[in-house]
Amino acid sequence: TFLQMTEDKNGALYVHSATIIDRPEYLLRGAAFSNFDRWFNGPPRKTESGWIYEGWSYRDRFKMLKLNFVWLSSFGSYDYTVKPYPDALIRRLTKFLAECKDNFVTPSLGLRPYRQTPYPGRELGGVVYSSEDDIKGIVQNLLTLYDLGVRDLHLQFDDLPKERFLEYAQDKERFPNIGEAHRYFINEVYRRIKQAHDDVTFRVITVAYNGANDMSTERKEYSAALAKLPAEIEFIWTGSDSNNADYYSILNGGRNVMIWSNYYPVLYQSFDALPDLVFPYRGGDYTLHEHTSGHFFLAKDLPNEDKAHVSWYTASEYLWRPSAYKPIIATEKALAKSNNFSEYSIP
Repeated sequence: TFLQMTEDKNGALYVHSATIIDRPEYLLRGAAFSNFDRWFNGPPRKTESGWIYEGWSYRDRFKMLKLNFVWLSSFGSYDYTVKPYPDALIRRLTKFLAECKDNFVTPSLGLRPYRQTPYPGRELGGVVYSSEDDIKGIVQNLLTLYDLGVRDLHLQFDDLPKERFLEYAQDKERFPNIGEAHRYFINEVYRRIKQAHDDVTFRVITVAYNGANDMSTERKEYSAALAKLPAEIEFIWTGSDSNNADYYSILNGGRNVMIWSNYYPVLYQSFDALPDLVFPYRGGDYTLHEHTSGHFFLAKDLPNEDKAHVSWYTASEYLWRPSAYKPIIATEKALAKSNNFSEYSIP
């Protein structure tokens, strides 16, 4: 925003006078996805000949809807968690990151350690949390992302099945439980990243990424182990209310919490495709922004998204000013903007 208010006159930099009256309440507002094609070409659609990407690109959505944060989850492959990124993937990353910079978007990129594709020595897949080689491999890939320009890095352990908590004998001998294994592993990765570069924001999605007051004793014990991690590491949480956000933060050491909202995937989990018109976004309460550091949502767009784009329009409306969000009015505005449903209105 500041750069757009400046002007170069004969080598001197001038800043235009202005009063900002419409300020976002969430400084980081965005969406999560895993496939580069979504950024450049829009959402996928299933046809008789296979999947195609077309329509309103995610890049253009971010511009129009004033979104400025991308959580890029796994970016399409599990083959390069501890193994070095191939040149072809680095070229794609470079193009994507340049687009983010040009559009004032902060990208968060990272790895899902337990989803590493099996290979000789790791026949069960995933990583050995106590392995120096695996830690080095993870760190090297994260440092590669840093060298490409990424300053927001993350690790994801969400949806790790209980039967895969401690798969390898080396970890079973060293750690009493998965909480201590993750605490050691995350701390080692983070410590080495910060030793190399101090200007990194580091986030983690833990096994216990949802719930708070209703969290099981086992998950609370897991969170207690991770609460010992450095306080500056932010955790991602999928809740939606302020009170539980505070309690989740306390359970995990009083650290900052960022929201990943699964509102639409959960609401329409039984649908193969979204209806043409969906309910307005309700991924948080009116004060959640006062208790969390940022908010991004996972769009449900497979195989086809809602034609009126109510999901995107209303989510962006909420993310800009949660305290003033009115779902019905936001839906009316979405329908007025939509090329497919501009003639519709809510009674």
